[in-house]
Amino acid sequence: MTGTTRFSTKLVLQATSIFEKSAQTKLWMLTLLITCLNIDCKSQNINITYDNSQSQYLLTYWKKGSISEEEMDKFMGLYGTKMYLKKLATFFDDVDPVSFEQSIRQAIEGKPSANDRYMLNQLLSKKETAQKMLNLIQEHEAEITQKSIQLISRYVPDILTMDMKVYLVFGIIGGGWTFADEPNAFFLDISNLGVDYEGMTYLAAHELFHVVQDRMMPPSTAKHNGVRYLIDEMVKEGMATFIADFGHTTNNGEYSQFSVSIQNRNLRRIQSNFTLLETLIFRAHFDQEVQIDQLYSIGLSGMYGSPLYYVAYYMISKLDEEQKSGDYVMSMFNQPYEKLVLDYNALALEKGYPSLSKQIIEIIQR
Repeated sequence: MTGTTRFSTKLVLQATSIFEKSAQTKLWMLTLLITCLNIDCKSQNINITYDNSQSQYLLTYWKKGSISEEEMDKFMGLYGTKMYLKKLATFFDDVDPVSFEQSIRQAIEGKPSANDRYMLNQLLSKKETAQKMLNLIQEHEAEITQKSIQLISRYVPDILTMDMKVYLVFGIIGGGWTFADEPNAFFLDISNLGVDYEGMTYLAAHELFHVVQDRMMPPSTAKHNGVRYLIDEMVKEGMATFIADFGHTTNNGEYSQFSVSIQNRNLRRIQSNFTLLETLIFRAHFDQEVQIDQLYSIGLSGMYGSPLYYVAYYMISKLDEEQKSGDYVMSMFNQPYEKLVLDYNALALEKGYPSLSKQIIEIIQR
């Protein structure tokens, strides 16, 4: 599937709209406006192109039941395939192209290994639905693109210009992801979407906002500083979850319902999630031999319901509600990630919301 959908809005920063915003945000927006004028920037342009070659290749040859060496080479050379393996390698240590190719061939030929490390058996029951989803995406491409951009547009500067490519893959990861060193792309695994193209719209907006964060916010702290790394990743995910809030979906699609159920479960246990955050920060700070990836998995992976996503989501919700102007997310651009936690905790102590202990706040401030 090829084609580009463009969504543009004129740069309108009139005095009345600027004066409605907070002092900090006014200064930030005026700085951006001056920068925009200096580079002759006229409008916000976000261009999105969809690439479904990895998923369509796999589904086509899986249905055919065989694949030639030449076609396999093409499949393995696809950018979507390479980036899928790159992401998979963040979860498993034994990922390599040779074994993946072998597993793909076995699956396509109907001879999957019972011990397949790539777990392609999990996709067998999802093939027909995945093809329907690809067809729906192609049919509703313009609608999906426009809605995804509308979801983030309130929270990004009008001078933003982006040319993005979305790679639609079919695999076992589910959800979406970005890579900081791939600034013009994000990746969506269609395997768990069912035929919920509205859910995909919100997922795309979530990942699109991560790309904006990579451009507009400081780089995330490296893993050697465990506390800052966890805070940075939590805030990034919480912001994107707030922007693309599945609670606002309307079609009750499969993926949307799943996402809402995860959100509701986390919000019901929000006090426990705050306690978990304190525990992970305490461990990251005091245990010199801690495996930070394990702490990340507990707090930020779907394996455990992504509890820290919703800690930051809750923080942003309360701060945005308090500010009333809806500018809190914008005010976070170019600020250190821990600002969100510190701003929220001050508000929480005043309002009686779940809060972090004095010792944990001191650790975060170091």
